[in-house]
Amino acid sequence: MGQQRYATGARLAGVVVLALLAGVLGVGPASAAPSDVPAPVQRLAAASGHDLTVGHARVAAHRTALRLPDDDDDQAWLEVDPRCASGTHKAKVAAAVFTSTKVRLDYVLTGTGLHRTGTVRTKADRPVTFTLPSLRTGAYRLAVTLHGRTDVLADSAFEVLPCVQVKASCRALTFTNPVGNPAAYGRYSGHGRSQDFELDLAPGQSLTVRADHSKIDYDLTADEYGDLGHGTAKVRQSCSHGPAQPGDHALQTVGFAACAQPGALASVQLSWSVQPSLKRARYEVLDARQQVVAQGSLKGGRDKELALAEGTYTYRSFANRLTEPFEEISFVVLACVEVTPRCRALDLRNPNAVAVLVVAEGSDDEDAEAVVVGAGKTVTVPWTSTGASVTAYLEVEDPARWSFLSLASPAPWDEDVAETTVPQNC
Repeated sequence: MGQQRYATGARLAGVVVLALLAGVLGVGPASAAPSDVPAPVQRLAAASGHDLTVGHARVAAHRTALRLPDDDDDQAWLEVDPRCASGTHKAKVAAAVFTSTKVRLDYVLTGTGLHRTGTVRTKADRPVTFTLPSLRTGAYRLAVTLHGRTDVLADSAFEVLPCVQVKASCRALTFTNPVGNPAAYGRYSGHGRSQDFELDLAPGQSLTVRADHSKIDYDLTADEYGDLGHGTAKVRQSCSHGPAQPGDHALQTVGFAACAQPGALASVQLSWSVQPSLKRARYEVLDARQQVVAQGSLKGGRDKELALAEGTYTYRSFANRLTEPFEEISFVVLACVEVTPRCRALDLRNPNAVAVLVVAEGSDDEDAEAVVVGAGKTVTVPWTSTGASVTAYLEVEDPARWSFLSLASPAPWDEDVAETTVPQNC
């Protein structure tokens, strides 16, 4: 698994949107209701090689269809990629247009106290980018017409948001997401280093983290918006400081728990990011009876695979000889969803005491289907592909367990997991 961490920033491009197309809950037919999987869980899944966004898409740019008169081109589009504005500075905003034929277009950019115009010439079957004026925070609209005409072919409403504020101090960085912004998430790491630390910031939230490198790279974004700030911050190291404490976010664990087959143990993988000043870093895993079932030393950039039975566990990490844990996270090892092929259908049985979200993907490059399977319930899904790969997640995730992904299926990154064959000529 290496240093695979959940996707952020530019790595979100191309995330697949899984529509909840059909399903059967309980014992009778029903339509599957959309389920919103928490964003951290979606990103953990993406890091494991399985993209999952249910109920909404993640976008870094606003794309709008562009309708040319007397033209059957249904692929033409206008795209605006707003960037955030830092402090009193303005934001750079890029735009692009795509048409199948060459055409000359006029655009009008409006906002509070703003009215700018311009012209762009397109190229056949090639996107053409053009730069808009630098903009302050606020709401804007970009409209496009044929040159010299007034009929609007496309218009895109967008917003320029303030960047997440980043302030350096003695071996620390403080990230502040301005009030009014959407929830932000991202990563930071020592400049040029491979260990990424992830962070999530609610609107108005401020978070101070330990930084034991003189330069820290950071990259922050938001769902359905895009860039909320990126760059490199200089952090003082030769200053009066003490050892890192549990509240300093100096140690971060990401865990993936695959499911347990009947009579077998599940694979649980742990990976760590650790600030270099930490000493004697270690971990322990306790079962529901608070008995230690796994323990050992840990190192940043390293992985560890455990074998655990189905059940509820508590994970703790420690460092600097302190008895207070740096992290304490509860997680579950689920039983595997039972997948039984039928004639042009799949039976999905959930043996767990909690609901799971099952995502099935066909072998013929078909769209994925997702359905919620209640605790102890069986769902039958019509299936027209000759094969199926199934991944199951907890339907409801505890936000406090943001760094652990519990599966009710074998890990999607496990190449030894065979695809289920589904009869079609029956």
